[in-house]
Amino acid sequence: MKFDHIGIFVKGLSIGRRYFKALFPIIQTGAVIKDELPNYIAYQVEDFDFKILEFRLKGCVSLSKAKPTIAFGRARVMFFLSPLEVIIELIENKT
Repeated sequence: MKFDHIGIFVKGLSIGRRYFKALFPIIQTGAVIKDELPNYIAYQVEDFDFKILEFRLKGCVSLSKAKPTIAFGRARVMFFLSPLEVIIELIENKT
């Protein structure tokens, strides 16, 4: 697994950007998808189907079905809720 990104959702985009840029040396910010969604951590994984099984065996609950996404060149993504209530996105590494 390779760390990919952290998604942070805020109620006000301009306030959120100012706050986090003051807190961290942010070089790049991503596109806005929707406001007021849960925060999550994303990882690129080599063996996508195996990781899905591994996450389920470790008590993670799937929040979505595995589906291809344009944002990652049609690589499949899937979201899980961990037993610690952290949302984790798995991104299929197609390289």
